[in-house]
Order: sequence, then C-alpha cells, then structure tokens
Amino acid sequence: MTTNSYLEYFLTLLGWVVNNGLWNAISATGLFALPLLIKLLALWLQARSQGADEGNKAALALVWTEHLMYTSLLVIMFTCVPMLNIDLDTIKYDTTRSKQCGMSVPQPADTGYQPIINSLGGKTAAVPVWWYFIHVISKGITSATVATLPCQPDLRQIRLRCSTPESRIQRWLRNFGISSRSVMPLPAPV
Repeated sequence: MTTNSYLEYFLTLLGWVVNNGLWNAISATGLFALPLLIKLLALWLQARSQGADEGNKAALALVWTEHLMYTSLLVIMFTCVPMLNIDLDTIKYDTTRSKQCGMSVPQPADTGYQPIINSLGGKTAAVPVWWYFIHVISKGITSATVATLPCQPDLRQIRLRCSTPESRIQRWLRNFGISSRSVMPLPAPV
C-alpha cells in the first residue's frame, strides 16, 4: 500500500485497525450470516411460488441455495475477511512527486503525528484482498493523474477577481432602477 502524505499514512493504518475490530465483532456475533438467512428465506418463498410446470420445487430450491451460498461465501471471503497483514513497515511512504516539484515534505519523525503513530503500539491490521486491490488501483490512477500536472507555481496562484457588490448595484440602478421607477405609479398617500 502506498501513501503520499503522513496523515494518509497514519489514517490508512488506523482505518484498517478499526475495520478489523468491526469485522471481529460482526463475525463473533454471527451478524454476517443475517443477510444470508434473509436471502435463503426469500429463495424458499420463491421456490414455493413456482408452478407445477417448473418441476421439483425442492430440487429447484436446492440449486438456488447452492448458487447463493457459493457466491456469498466467495464475496465474504474476498471483501470482508481480513487476509493481508499491513503495518507501519509495509505501508510505503511515497515522496517522489513532491521531490520532482521541489516541494519540501516533512519526514514522519518531523511531524506532529509521530506520537500518535507510536501509540498504536505496533498493532498490525489486515486488509481484505478486494480492498487491497482497489487501494492499489486507485492510488496508481491518482499518482498517474498527479504526475501529469505541471509543477509551475503560476498554476497554483490563480486568483479570482470579484468586482465589488457596490459597483454592481450602482450599475443596475443606473441601467434599470431609475427608468423603472419613473414608469411605476406612485402609491396614493394614506
């Protein structure tokens, strides 16, 4: 896993540590099986509603259940179960683009996040295979996009010049306000 800032470096690890805690709670309580049970009930009801021309309802329900279980377990295994261990040593801190642009990026020891990182106490987090793959692909696309941006300081100093509201109001009154006021009838005195 690659990160480009020290905050991202810390938050990536912290996010996966929290995710592992949530997954442990969900798997220990068995809540991960609740959507499977709901889907099994829906398949059972769907098989019962089939007509006589569909054949044996039990065989049909068994085939549907088999397909559901295989796909569900495969999805859970690759997207929910943490498999790949990551820690501070396996996350790569990438500063190549900032060096190309002549930007000074502080080293991890020079930032205020250093004590927070040390307070994780060497905990390791694990990442599901699917999310590791998504992280690698998205960071690759982001890095390729950032590499196409020029490093010239003039692009970073674009300024938006707003005209003052008073001049806009004065211009409107001069063009429309005075002429529309002369056309409007005056209210009757009370």
